Amino acid sequence: MIETDTSPHGRSVKLWLVRHGQTSFGEEDYDRLSRLGMEQSRVPGTHCARTGLRFDAVYSGEMKRQRDTAGLVLERQSVQPPPAPTIRSEFNEYDFKSIIRALLPGLAAELGLADNAFAAIRADRKAFQKLFNTLYSRWVAGTDDSADIESYRQYISRIEKGLRPVAENSRPGQNIAIFTSGGVISAVLQLALDLPDSIATELGWRIRNTSVSLFTARPGPAAGAGSPLRCRLMSFNSTAHLDLTGNPDLATYR
Repeated sequence: MIETDTSPHGRSVKLWLVRHGQTSFGEEDYDRLSRLGMEQSRVPGTHCARTGLRFDAVYSGEMKRQRDTAGLVLERQSVQPPPAPTIRSEFNEYDFKSIIRALLPGLAAELGLADNAFAAIRADRKAFQKLFNTLYSRWVAGTDDSADIESYRQYISRIEKGLRPVAENSRPGQNIAIFTSGGVISAVLQLALDLPDSIATELGWRIRNTSVSLFTARPGPAAGAGSPLRCRLMSFNSTAHLDLTGNPDLATYR
């Protein structure tokens, strides 16, 4: 459970959630940053060095795109050496391939899609995104819950489970970076603001590559695993670091 924190955040830690750079859509290794994604990922580090922001601790999910984004950001930090990232599986993105495998057959039967239709859709970025949006919405709603995949409620719970030790093991006022993915960031937003699933999902599609969302967090008054984590949104989906480059090509969603 996460409680919305409406109190002054002097006792809280600052959680800087950074979405990974653009990935290699349509390629065999989707988890690899594209050339543009690598360029995007260097910009936040340069911006942090210019503004004097130093991370006291760094976390990342296990995915290559998350870890590589962290590495490219940290190599531009003005303080050497930067903190080595702590890898936590709780900050992994949902497994979109498993969602597709589990839910596509049912949707294809409903829509009357041919068996080979998905191959053509997969090659078209817009068509794929439209189809996946439908599958994702069904996954979030629990329309086709399957024992073969992590449910949306389980996904939310494991993200909260990952946030708790980060807050508990940090000192008030510290800046903590978490390199992750858009779904994780929208889930934290949902937990902080107690948003309905549909609103959190819609906002999640708006999260840009290498955008930064700032939250404050602190454990609740009671110690132990059942203690609520108090979380407050400070800013969402900021891409000021990209805007200041003057290069509009750096602004991407996928």
